[in-house]
Amino acid sequence: MWIEGEISNLYRARSGHSYFVLKDAQAQVKCALFRQRNPYGQLQLSDGQQVLVRGRLSLYEPRGEYQLIADHVEDAGEGQLRREFEWLKQQLAAEGLFATERKRALPAFPRRIAAVTSPDGAAIRDVISVIARRYPAVRLTIVPTRVQGAGAEGEIRKALARAIAIAPDVVLVTRGGGSLEDLWAFNDERLARDIVAAPIPVVCAVGHEVDTCIAEFAADVRAATPSAAAELLVPDGAALRQRLARLSAALDRQDPRRSGERSEQRVDELQRRLARVTNGHVDRLAERLTAAGYRLRAQHPARRLDETRGRARVLDDRLRSALARRLAEAGEQQRALGIRLAAVAPRPGDLEARQRHVGDLRARLATAMRAAQSRFSEQARAADGRLRALSPAAVLQRGYSMTRVDGTGEILRSKDQARPGDRLTTRVADGEISSEVVDDG
Repeated sequence: MWIEGEISNLYRARSGHSYFVLKDAQAQVKCALFRQRNPYGQLQLSDGQQVLVRGRLSLYEPRGEYQLIADHVEDAGEGQLRREFEWLKQQLAAEGLFATERKRALPAFPRRIAAVTSPDGAAIRDVISVIARRYPAVRLTIVPTRVQGAGAEGEIRKALARAIAIAPDVVLVTRGGGSLEDLWAFNDERLARDIVAAPIPVVCAVGHEVDTCIAEFAADVRAATPSAAAELLVPDGAALRQRLARLSAALDRQDPRRSGERSEQRVDELQRRLARVTNGHVDRLAERLTAAGYRLRAQHPARRLDETRGRARVLDDRLRSALARRLAEAGEQQRALGIRLAAVAPRPGDLEARQRHVGDLRARLATAMRAAQSRFSEQARAADGRLRALSPAAVLQRGYSMTRVDGTGEILRSKDQARPGDRLTTRVADGEISSEVVDDG
């Protein structure tokens, strides 16, 4: 099963296993990610991270607790994007948009290439460098566009339409590497359909070699990197020159009379090549000037000032809305407190009545305390009298005595308890008398 939630109470054991709680607003479940599923700690988990977990439910019998044994954990945001990517890829593949038989071959010697990309990125610099080194005679036109962020897919589609409108031999759609979110504009379904419907071949090189996107599957040719795309677009000029030189030398060896003609043709060819290179260099300078104009307009102080004013207006609106909301909440709280205060506030005359009631209660309490004290005193005196009447000292005062056997300490109640020779102690009211038994008859 798949479960999405927030990580909390993350604990990493020395064994390499990770234990955490996956929770949302309504529920939570304990999870365990064993070391075998996360070798060398490649997956970095943290408290508060929103993740998507695939696993199986297990019962930990000693405690009677259910837990999820995870075999795969991924960031929830990236996981959702990957699911959308796979779904769209399958849908378009089923329609035949990625079929090999519909893809067109690239021209062997293109005269003009249109590059749809960001004019400030490293990708276009790599493309320019490779083309200038391999085949400087080609004319490269840069069609600038944003390549990431909200709304970038629409701008890329418009740039592709502008590139097709200038009628180049081939179109290159490219950008540098980035995260899945950065490259997401190239996973747009409408962009993929525009690439398939293009009347000329389209080469797509997005990101690094490991990155893939829907636009690359839809293109006629997919290149691993922007530099690799440039090498696919143009032939190797140095290799061509060497091949032509070898062919020319072979023809000269076969027919010496053609040597002079070949020299004249070579001069004409060099002049044409010089003209092409010169024109290409001028075109590239013009394109660089155009790109610089785009960048200048994008970074012009007036535009930045407008953007700052726009952000200031947005922040001002948000501040006003927040203040109005806080004032409304404070007003509601004040009204609620007023209602609660009115419910418990004393009414006119209640205070005097309560004071009189308290005075009456105090008087009644004092009277009851005095009566109870008098009653308890009488009871204590009566109990003292009864206690004194039952005291052995009171009995001795009436002429009685109490005799004990010295050896055992027993009270003498019968003459049979005394034997000749026993010493006795007799207690009377004013002291004790010692005696000895001489006859028990």
